Amino acid sequence: MNSQVNTARATLKLKRNAALLHPKFESYKLRNDKEILSFYRLEISHKLSKLQIPSYAKIGYYEWKARLGRNHLRPSIKPYSALYISEDGVFVELFMEKIENEVIIKERIITTIHIPKFEYRGSGYDDIYPYFPDLKSLTETLILATDGAGKFYFIDLSSDPVQIDMTIFSTEDLESHPFIILDAVFHSNIKIQILIAHLNGRKEKEKSRRYLIKNIMCEKVSTSWELSILNVFFSKEIPIFSQILGKTLIDQTIVLGVQNKIQDNLQKCHEISREYNEQPHYTWIQTSEDIRLFLTMSPTITKQDISIKFSSDQLEGSNEDNGLKYILNSKFYHTILPSESTWTLSTTPLFPEQILEIYMKKENIGLKWPHVFENKDDILELENLSDRTTVLKDLLSLKYKETIPKTKLSDDYIIDYEDTETYFLQQFKEDVCIAEISGITIVGSQFTNEKNKASCLAVKYDVDALIYNIESSCENSLMNLVHSCTFPALSYISSSKISKKYLKYSYTGKFAIIVESGAYRKGLYNSQNLYLYWNVLNNQVNSYQSVIKMQMEALGLCQIGDHEIIILGENEGKPMALLITNL
Repeated sequence: MNSQVNTARATLKLKRNAALLHPKFESYKLRNDKEILSFYRLEISHKLSKLQIPSYAKIGYYEWKARLGRNHLRPSIKPYSALYISEDGVFVELFMEKIENEVIIKERIITTIHIPKFEYRGSGYDDIYPYFPDLKSLTETLILATDGAGKFYFIDLSSDPVQIDMTIFSTEDLESHPFIILDAVFHSNIKIQILIAHLNGRKEKEKSRRYLIKNIMCEKVSTSWELSILNVFFSKEIPIFSQILGKTLIDQTIVLGVQNKIQDNLQKCHEISREYNEQPHYTWIQTSEDIRLFLTMSPTITKQDISIKFSSDQLEGSNEDNGLKYILNSKFYHTILPSESTWTLSTTPLFPEQILEIYMKKENIGLKWPHVFENKDDILELENLSDRTTVLKDLLSLKYKETIPKTKLSDDYIIDYEDTETYFLQQFKEDVCIAEISGITIVGSQFTNEKNKASCLAVKYDVDALIYNIESSCENSLMNLVHSCTFPALSYISSSKISKKYLKYSYTGKFAIIVESGAYRKGLYNSQNLYLYWNVLNNQVNSYQSVIKMQMEALGLCQIGDHEIIILGENEGKPMALLITNL
């Protein structure tokens, strides 16, 4: 680590530009776009290699949601085109052509790589393999890719035939270790910087070390590529936002958006800043024959971490989760039948924590218990089983107390702690976190292509989404977030879309798109919609919403021009592409 790096961590604030807000905005009105927009469909010949979550995987709801919402269609540096990798390793380019005022969408095969049948099955929470093939277009003639099974591919399109170089990414755990490409920067034809994330193969107790995020320099020496690791960070999750920031290696930094702070190599990681309140937080329900307890557990806990034994008059055991210690080894109001009692661990889409359900068979059938334990604790008894998740969600706000003080919302700064999906935005220089912004809620992401490579972030402010450009200061390398655009009511609309898969907004600031998923609606792909929200012009009171029936399950989308987007999808197993123009 360079000793000249300043180890002081700056706490940054988000300032908003009042001139870009729309205080008079009232609503979006439905608009018929049949005479405005143009739609072009194409049945494509190569099926997408999409992410499959193994049936044995044990992952939390937010990680499942993040993986489901992975964008498999990648922007190309070439204008009016986008790229994806098929399940048989074919690199496919989807592109638009205009011939005598006629618009045509086409596909072109670029090259092919080998996609292995890869599966790695562990024994715990980390069973989330396999990863999937991915690519990033670096220049018009150079593509970086991975086969999803631990190999880097460097594809040179300038030669005929196409030249493909391959190198293996290995760790102490696996000779060919799967990874996810977070970002990449082209320095020259022989030097590429890549940011990746992969599972930490070591079964460490610290859940904060579940992922390793590595900053890697790839250099071509003679005819092969050599990898050198510049930095390593420890993370509890795959970042929702990842960016290598800075124009040169001297001022270069890494910006990551995570729900749980990332551990750098300078100081010990602090888990999410929450401290357990010293009181029980559970709810329960009874019938004439049984008692059921419900309480929330950490999102990362596994069944192997829980130790509960049933005796006739109490629950025995131990657990790392502080919430259990208030019900373990405490005498019951009456007795149960241990041999007919059990417990289960499950998830819910309402919150990231898992639900522990403890089922106990009453020994004295018909006896009504006024409370579960010998010592009365005034815990709510449910009247209806369907109320359990709602009650548990309310209890979560009481279960933990934040050690970070809340900041009053002023006219200058945005600090939002009300949403449970709040993130830290952390900036690292070499091995050290030099700056961070806390308590932000990220709303979707911006389209990028060859015309717009700016680093941007959409942040929830009240019901709106505020777009910030992320810039790097030449003086101290600290990130500077500048409010550049506002989409009124987009945050509110986004939260109301239960089946939302993608939320993207145009770099022109003209429109935002929400795409539905059939995965939330039992495979009803033909009924999936795309919602197009037009931004407000000249401080108008109303703007417009367009509803487009896609008739397919979207698997990725790209903005290929100022007024054009391509959506990649499937309908009943058949790969499809939808081009929308005149946006």
